[in-house]
Amino acid sequence: MLEFFLIYIKIVIVNKYALTNAWKALLAIFAVIFLSNCVDEINIMGFIEDNPHVQELIQKGAGKVVIHDDSEEGLIAGFKKITGLDNDKYYMIENLDANDAIVYTAYVKEDGTLTDDLTEIKNVPGGEIKGLENDLIYRVTAAKHIPDNTNITVINHSPTVVSVSDGAITLRKAPNSTTYTMAVSQIIYTPNGFQGVMVHVESEQDNEEIPPTTVNINLRGENTISDYILIQNAAGKPDYQNFKVLKVIINESFEIIITINPPVFPTDLTLTYTGITNFTQENIFSTNSDNHSITISVTEPTGVIFTNLDWRYNNAVIGTGNSITLDFYQIYVYNNPTPDPKLGLIAKGVHTITVAGLGSNGWYYAGTVVVTVN
Repeated sequence: MLEFFLIYIKIVIVNKYALTNAWKALLAIFAVIFLSNCVDEINIMGFIEDNPHVQELIQKGAGKVVIHDDSEEGLIAGFKKITGLDNDKYYMIENLDANDAIVYTAYVKEDGTLTDDLTEIKNVPGGEIKGLENDLIYRVTAAKHIPDNTNITVINHSPTVVSVSDGAITLRKAPNSTTYTMAVSQIIYTPNGFQGVMVHVESEQDNEEIPPTTVNINLRGENTISDYILIQNAAGKPDYQNFKVLKVIINESFEIIITINPPVFPTDLTLTYTGITNFTQENIFSTNSDNHSITISVTEPTGVIFTNLDWRYNNAVIGTGNSITLDFYQIYVYNNPTPDPKLGLIAKGVHTITVAGLGSNGWYYAGTVVVTVN
C-alpha cells in the first residue's frame, strides 16, 4: 500500500499539479488513508522532511533562481541557491528586474549567505550562494584581479614601482618606523567614490573597512598577506564592472651573508670588500643610515695589470674594471633584455656574482662573490 502511495505522490507532483495543488493532493491522500484505517497515524511534515526523494520532487515543481547572462561562467541555478562558485574568489550579487534595473546589491559571506555590508565579504569555501528566491534574476560577479605586469607604486618601498604577478605584489619588510602606502587610484577610478575593504588572508582577524575618503592605503607589516577589495561607485551604486582585488604579500625580514673564497690556484683573483658590515635588513634599510652598500675590489698580482675585467650576475654584465659597488638598498635586476625583480639580490636564496678577464701576462683570471639571503 505504501509503495503505491509514493508512486501516486510522484505522479501527482510531476505530471499533473503545480506546487500548491501538490500539497493539496498530499493532504487529500493522507486524509483518505486515515479515514480508511489502512495505516497508523503519520506526521506528514516529518514524512516529507525525512524523505529526500519527496523533497527533490517538491523542489523540482517549485522552480529555481534565474542567473543573468552577465554573470560569471560555470554557475548553476538551483532551488533558492546558485552553485559553482570558485572558493578562492570574492563575489557580489545583484537582484535585477525584467528590465535589468538593479533591485538590490549584496555581497557573499563565508557561509554563502548574503550581506549588504562589504566588510563581511569573504571567500566562499562551500561554493554556493544560498537563501535566494526562486524565479528572481541574479547577476553574480567575482572581484577581478589587477592584470599581471601592471606597475603599482608603493611609497617608501625600494624599488618604488612593483609589478603585479598572479594578481599580487610582493614587498620586502618595511624599514623601522616606516609605513608603505599605495594609492587607491592605481586600482580603481575614484572621482565618484568607492567602497573598500582589506581582508586578512593569513589570519582569522575581522576585515577592515577602507574609508571612501581614502587616497593612500596604509599597507600592513612583516609576514602578512592581505587582499584589498575595491568597488567603484556608478550613479551612487556599486559598479559590478569595476569590482577589483589586489593581493599584497609583505615578506619577513632577511639577513645577507657575503662570501668571498680565498685564492687556491694562481689564476684565482684575490677579492676584498669594504663598506657596510652588518647585513641585517633593519640596518640596511634604517632611516638613519646612509650606508647601504659595499665595494668589492680586485687585488692585482705583482706585475699583472687587468684592463678588461667583467662583473656578471644572471649572465649579464653588471660592471667592469677592478671594483664594483653593490647597493643593497636597491634590488639588482640585471637580467637583460627585460629586468625581472624576482631575480634581485634581495630575493631569498643564493646569488653568485662572477668576475673574470685577461691579465697583462696573458693568463685568464676569475673569482666569485656569493650573496646569501636568509
